[in-house]
Amino acid sequence: MATPQDPRALSRTKCHHRPRGSSRSAQLSSTLSARLANLKARLGAPLLIRTTRSLRLTDEGQAYFESARRALAALRDAEAVVHAAKAAPSGVLRVSVPTSLAAEICEHVVVPYLRAYECVSVQLDASMRRVELAKEGFHLAIRIGPLDDSDLVARRLGVTTCGYYASPRYLRARGTPSTPKDLLKHDLVSHAAPSAWRSARASARHRER
Repeated sequence: MATPQDPRALSRTKCHHRPRGSSRSAQLSSTLSARLANLKARLGAPLLIRTTRSLRLTDEGQAYFESARRALAALRDAEAVVHAAKAAPSGVLRVSVPTSLAAEICEHVVVPYLRAYECVSVQLDASMRRVELAKEGFHLAIRIGPLDDSDLVARRLGVTTCGYYASPRYLRARGTPSTPKDLLKHDLVSHAAPSAWRSARASARHRER
């Protein structure tokens, strides 16, 4: 089966035409003749009427030319839309962030971004759930800690520290832990990752042995 030609190829050949007599002109003429022959064979209709003194389009050739010209114009318009989108962001940006960082990201990142790009709206999903970006339609995710193996592009944004905190009233009632082993006797209200508490307890049990 013949492969459809890119109509831009014929356009480029026409635009780069040179006066007769040059080797470049002969090469382009040969290329154009070959492409026209392929088109005629694929379409099953003659596109040109050629004589020693003139060259004109057939009715089928004129119809094909007009359709191709409209297709090229539509292609240029489509490319212009893409270039314009790259120059000035617009549309909806869906972002997934951890609950613990949502307020800070909203204030220091999202608000300034929306001021800079008025044609963009941001949907911020704040949860500890690891969303599947492509499957769930997210454009961006901000995560804390090591990342799972993935084909997605990741960039390190910064470093944060974590710790264990308690109110004075709680410490007076339950005592102040001084070793990982002491944490086994305490309760946890998790704000970020419960796995961190499990890691501390696992460490304490390991030291008990």
